[in-house]
Amino acid sequence: MLRDLPQLGAELDELERLLVKNMFQAVGQYQRLQAEVEPPVAAERFAAIGQAVNDMKFEQALAQLRLFRAALNSEAG
Repeated sequence: MLRDLPQLGAELDELERLLVKNMFQAVGQYQRLQAEVEPPVAAERFAAIGQAVNDMKFEQALAQLRLFRAALNSEAG
């Protein structure tokens, strides 16, 4: 499902940092992360983050990101 979990975690940390600060760079960070998330389940969950980021709804994106990370953690064991 995910290519490199430690690297992905660091990139998700960066996305979260940008979202917390309501920074436009979150859009580019999300786009970089899209290549790391493979279909089907993770990609579907990740798409909800992207929709909020693209709509500049950073608080909503942050909430979706936290749900996504919680799901990753529960799947990872």
